[in-house]
Amino acid sequence: MRLLTLMLLGCPVAEDSGDAPIDSEETGSANTGPVVTFAEPVGVEYAAGAEIPFDAQLTDAEDDPSKLDVTWTGADGTVYTIDNTAVPAGHLEGTLVLPEGEYTITLAAVDPAGNVGSASVSFTVVTPNELPECSILTPSDGDLLREGESVLLAGDATDLETASGELLVVWRSSEDGRLGESVALPDGTVSLYIDKLSVGEHELSLTVTDGQEGECEAVIVLRVNGTPDVNIEDPGKNDVFNEGETISFTGSVADDLQSPTELGITWYDEVDDVVFSTGSANSSGDVSASYGGLSPGEHTVYLGAKDDDGSTGWDAVDIVINDLPPAPVVVIAGSTDADDLVAAIEVESVDLEVDPITYSYAWAVNGVPFPSSDATILAASTSPGDTWEVTVTPNDGYGDGDAASVSVALP
Repeated sequence: MRLLTLMLLGCPVAEDSGDAPIDSEETGSANTGPVVTFAEPVGVEYAAGAEIPFDAQLTDAEDDPSKLDVTWTGADGTVYTIDNTAVPAGHLEGTLVLPEGEYTITLAAVDPAGNVGSASVSFTVVTPNELPECSILTPSDGDLLREGESVLLAGDATDLETASGELLVVWRSSEDGRLGESVALPDGTVSLYIDKLSVGEHELSLTVTDGQEGECEAVIVLRVNGTPDVNIEDPGKNDVFNEGETISFTGSVADDLQSPTELGITWYDEVDDVVFSTGSANSSGDVSASYGGLSPGEHTVYLGAKDDDGSTGWDAVDIVINDLPPAPVVVIAGSTDADDLVAAIEVESVDLEVDPITYSYAWAVNGVPFPSSDATILAASTSPGDTWEVTVTPNDGYGDGDAASVSVALP
């Protein structure tokens, strides 16, 4: 703490001392007398009714400070009782509560030889500051905002001593920090437009500070609700599945304010306009569904997660349902055991996606599978009276289509 010596006087008060300090009996040297310094008060203004701190230090080259007589006196002669007994270290401290007015208070210390040291401090006691009043009008406590939604912050701020336009008006968020300042209109109205607040729960405060550093604060709580995070993990983009094939869908969901188990889950196909699965996620946010009823063609499948506030997050994936090729028209050329039997395609299988078609052949003789996958059975393998059957299956590179079967009985 910095000590400021405001007034130092060492002067005799004994009748026979004149203007010279009294000599020390032990040394014969001049007695320098007490020295008084103030550490407090340091302010120039204090509020009426508030405690004013006093902190002073007494030193004396010849005498123990505890032997000094001290007096606190006002400029009008008023004697104050603050702390009249100095400890050996010479420290005096205490407080006063004073009414409004201007004050000069002197602390005088007298040593046993009658030498006086003193210091004075001056200050003013003013009318206590009336704190400003403030409130938040909009949004209301407990309001819910959507993610990215703009918001008008509005309130009022008034003060009895400070003009409205001179008030310091600050808006803050517990999540986003200082949002900005407003200028109070003559009627006390304050406002601030915010483009958006971050997702989460906010303590929104309006702080108003007057010209004497008096302050008021109004606080509300509001929530900014983000849409749930949604991710389709499988299938991948443009994956191809065959018509009628059961497809496994997996994904994950999360929300800033709710457990994944509390979110409503929906799997939806846009092309067929069908919700093919609903339910909920597990505690880790994992979701899954299986479905095999999508029509051939390109599809966009959506995964949605809806929270309790009605916000829904979506993810989408494009997939293709392959239209399997139709059965061809097949005949068997060759009618006797002397002829080779040839499975001939009279009408080709035509693929909807114009994929190239290949065919596989499966033969049976007299109801027993014959080990050949060729389109031709050599005559050497046939016998009179045999019944041969061939099954021809088209394939478009993604899957087998409908098969065609035809038979012939040899004479």
